[in-house]
Amino acid sequence: MAVAPTVTQEAISKPGITTAVGIGNVTSLGDSAVTAHGVCWNTTGMPTTADSKVDNGAKSATGRYQAYISGLASATKYYARAYATNTTGASYSEEVSFTTSAYFVYIVDNHLLYKDEDSVERVAVAADLIATFDDTVISHEDNVVYT
Repeated sequence: MAVAPTVTQEAISKPGITTAVGIGNVTSLGDSAVTAHGVCWNTTGMPTTADSKVDNGAKSATGRYQAYISGLASATKYYARAYATNTTGASYSEEVSFTTSAYFVYIVDNHLLYKDEDSVERVAVAADLIATFDDTVISHEDNVVYT
């Protein structure tokens, strides 16, 4: 009887504004070499490789791995599972959830600023304008951020 690989999801670490790091562990290769392994995710639950995924490629030995997830929406809850496939099929870990950070936008000295994923302060646009930033309206006139 054919045996699929076994995989666990250890964590989703460093969820930022649009990125996160998935940590998986292939605990058994099954009866043939792992042809693909990584992390898959969605916003509805029970993600599969048909959803968004990071594919780290083949794996010839058991062990931990990291999958660098990008292209996420800010302030959004995601569900993720580690996966591994071989010629028998795909196996998935238990589902974990994580939430990406929201943009933090503020006005200082007539400049519209925000903090990026690494908490580095960046200038967005001149603050004497009314701007939109991910469906958030920022108005310099009253120094308020409206969401």
